[in-house]
Amino acid sequence: MVRQVVKMFLLSTLFVVFFTTAGTLGYSAIVNQYGIEKQEKEQIDQYLKEINGSQKAEALQQNTASVKTVVKTIHFITENETGNIGDILIEIINSRSGKLLYLTVPMDLKVALSTPVYDRLNTSAVMVPQMFKLSMLSAYFTGEKQVEAARLILEDTLGVQMDYYSVVSREVFEQRFEKAADGTYHCMEVKAGGLQNISQLFENKEAIREIYLNYETDFSYQERMIYLETYQALKKEDYVFEKVSGKQMNDAFILDEKENKAKILMFCAGQA
Repeated sequence: MVRQVVKMFLLSTLFVVFFTTAGTLGYSAIVNQYGIEKQEKEQIDQYLKEINGSQKAEALQQNTASVKTVVKTIHFITENETGNIGDILIEIINSRSGKLLYLTVPMDLKVALSTPVYDRLNTSAVMVPQMFKLSMLSAYFTGEKQVEAARLILEDTLGVQMDYYSVVSREVFEQRFEKAADGTYHCMEVKAGGLQNISQLFENKEAIREIYLNYETDFSYQERMIYLETYQALKKEDYVFEKVSGKQMNDAFILDEKENKAKILMFCAGQA
């Protein structure tokens, strides 16, 4: 009788028993000890599966801001000596198409600041010119203000909202990336042809955690792990290395805003 009562209790509240006793008896031991039949075990298995699924869904729901098909991150590469922004690289991962775009932004990019951006920048600095080159950032802003200004200018100019940002020193950045003759940054392992899968770079989560120690970013380690499978599945042909669309005119790079926005949107839609 006692055995039957215990058995019924397990069937009705097994998920509690499972998580509190698995460490000492284990699931199989519990099943064997209390004589749970095969059909009942299948029902329990299905119930636990549903519980685990709902827990995963709940976890993702708590992180809805970061669970996106396409994630756009802007990387600011700072000079070792001064800490000023010396290069900018945009990373867009599309988990639907399984592609990764690295878009180099030249520091001699010259833009006409929109009135709202111009007004916002001039609340932090004195007389920022409306015709602005990214290389001028350090003349008007320092530290976090420099990063905030650069992000604001780029989002407005590109017409695309970024999801995250990171700040990394040139010393760390150049361990993985190198600049080609046309000024486009490439991931060295991919360019060399030796990298067939990104998991060769990041063997495990701890390796990625170590890399994060060298970054200042609002794209947290936990959030990025949601996309770990997408990163690990990347092959050489899934990487796209380009420069923002535009042309060099004397000492300035002039953006082709329409073409560039179309390029980004097509990639985000999985059409590039």
